[in-house]
Amino acid sequence: MYAGLAQNQAAGTGRDSALSKQKTVPPPASPYILNQAFPPQPNSSFYITGMGTIGSTSDIPFTVNSSSASRTAILLANSSTPNGSWLLNVNNGATPDAGTFSLINLQAHATLTPIAAFTNGYVSINSAAPPVAALDVNGDIHASGVFMLGIQYLKQEHSMKQGYQAYTLDCPAGYQLISGGGGDRDLNGTIKDIQVAFSGPDEDAPATRWRLYLYNSSKSSRAVVINCTCAKVK
Repeated sequence: MYAGLAQNQAAGTGRDSALSKQKTVPPPASPYILNQAFPPQPNSSFYITGMGTIGSTSDIPFTVNSSSASRTAILLANSSTPNGSWLLNVNNGATPDAGTFSLINLQAHATLTPIAAFTNGYVSINSAAPPVAALDVNGDIHASGVFMLGIQYLKQEHSMKQGYQAYTLDCPAGYQLISGGGGDRDLNGTIKDIQVAFSGPDEDAPATRWRLYLYNSSKSSRAVVINCTCAKVK
């Protein structure tokens, strides 16, 4: 055995000391973890101090089994300070999902539909194809929190002379129109002078622009306003 696999055997003399000095297999060509005789030593452990390889070229090269009836977990601990972390790297290949790290239900493995997949900083859920956006979800979404949509409320004020006048208000680049409106700004005695002939999405840009047609029946100018609500939705 190699020292890494026999480190739990007691030091000193006797049977354990003799076993720790035995080499039952020739040294490997690369730093692989070697199999021990079954069953393994009670409470045994080993350390990998350098680069190592686990598994083979089979479809499922490495399996971790558990007999727990309540919870099974794999812990990746990093004792370095101050900001220890682990990198899970996937080598590229010729498959459609090359370079993708996937969590898959083994019983449904043949369908190749991951529970979640991670690639190039993107995440997909319940999709056999690699994600094409920061979050790519195939299915309904149930959320108990708040969706942050980057909503913006825009408003413009104008001084309107007697007669008809059209006003438009555009969403910023990357935003979609949600709603809009407009009319008399002050909501006082002048409100009777302002009539709304049309208020709705502009037919030339219905996804991003609000259009307002007003009529001022007074000979005096009136303060009017047009507004719209925009969000980062598509």
